[in-house]
Amino acid sequence: MTRIPRPPTPARRDSVRISPAEIDPTEAHRLASSGAALLLDVREADEHAETHAPGALLVPLTELTELTVPGNSAGNGAGNSAGSGPVESVRAAAGRRPVLVLCRSGNRSAIAAGLLGALGVPAANVTGGMRAWSLAGLPMHLGSCHCDGAI
Repeated sequence: MTRIPRPPTPARRDSVRISPAEIDPTEAHRLASSGAALLLDVREADEHAETHAPGALLVPLTELTELTVPGNSAGNGAGNSAGSGPVESVRAAAGRRPVLVLCRSGNRSAIAAGLLGALGVPAANVTGGMRAWSLAGLPMHLGSCHCDGAI
């Protein structure tokens, strides 16, 4: 089994420019379909509804950053009940598994993977996003579906 390296811990928690670990779509699919990793889609709901990787948990980047932006006291969990909020939802869904973050091209997922890593959630960016996923011929659901996490 391929080990996914943990992203380096940034010097400052408020840093958004973090270089997360990266993984290619084929390996990401292999790990997610075997249950060894959680696939996280950080695109917006309308993008996810058009096409998505089966089994991907949808948490848009806008929601992840909403409670974790610098200066927002809610970023450390203050003001939220224990276990609430998008980051805690991802942490709970992942359990001890790494999170493989996916978007359309790999840009938003790199930000999200860096953010999650800074918050102690092992995460890697799926390089090339859904574009690369599609080019690799990996399974995709087109249109709205109710796959409920089935890969």
